[in-house]
Amino acid sequence: MEGQGGQHREFARYDLNRDGFISVEELIRSGQFATGTMSPQVVNGIHAEVGDFFYFEVTGAMQGGVWGSEVYTTDSPIAVVAVHAGVLREGETALIKVTVLAGQQHYYGSVANGVTTHDHHAGYPRSFTVEGIRYPSAAA
Repeated sequence: MEGQGGQHREFARYDLNRDGFISVEELIRSGQFATGTMSPQVVNGIHAEVGDFFYFEVTGAMQGGVWGSEVYTTDSPIAVVAVHAGVLREGETALIKVTVLAGQQHYYGSVANGVTTHDHHAGYPRSFTVEGIRYPSAAA
């Protein structure tokens, strides 16, 4: 059984900003939930099933073909989707959540945040969404 000193060392290992609290983001960044949180370029590169979700560190980008709005084809670049969805700005790096969904009947294109996406017919067995990870400020 680990003594109290060992528990404090383990807590310190996950409390990366040393504020006395451990957030989900700190657990992910510390390697507690995932190893290698750098994002693959597209979701097709992830061996995942419908309903699976992942946390990745992504840098927002503006270049690349994207199909869909809110729900995207799995060959759309995650970094460009994140900008279109308003989760990141171009050049901004942050942890985001990617959720794998079933394929859609149709993907509708749109223009948002400087990114133009395109319509696409059904044909992808999976699709995905992105979400930003935001935590209340400790000062709030």
